[in-house]
Amino acid sequence: MKFKVQTSPDRASLSINGALTFADHTEFKGVIEQIIEPQPKEIEVDLSQVEIVDSAGLSLFLILRDRAKKYGGSVTLKRPPQHVARMLNVVAFDALFTIQN
Repeated sequence: MKFKVQTSPDRASLSINGALTFADHTEFKGVIEQIIEPQPKEIEVDLSQVEIVDSAGLSLFLILRDRAKKYGGSVTLKRPPQHVARMLNVVAFDALFTIQN
């Protein structure tokens, strides 16, 4: 798993490349801290290069969302591959996140 983070005062973007699984949770929690620290109003997560997401990976998105929500921020999941989009739909993430294809 590779993460690329870009932050500004109002916006943060995160690109994920590879698999997002339980094995990545410690590293991803550090990425969450890096993103949340400046309290950006908008957080965009680019999923276009994600190969696999397991249930633990999905829970990491919920942690990011909950942390952002505490200060009024929002999280948008962008460009999920078809197999990831199906999973997001099955677990009703479209009710919790803005998802942009």
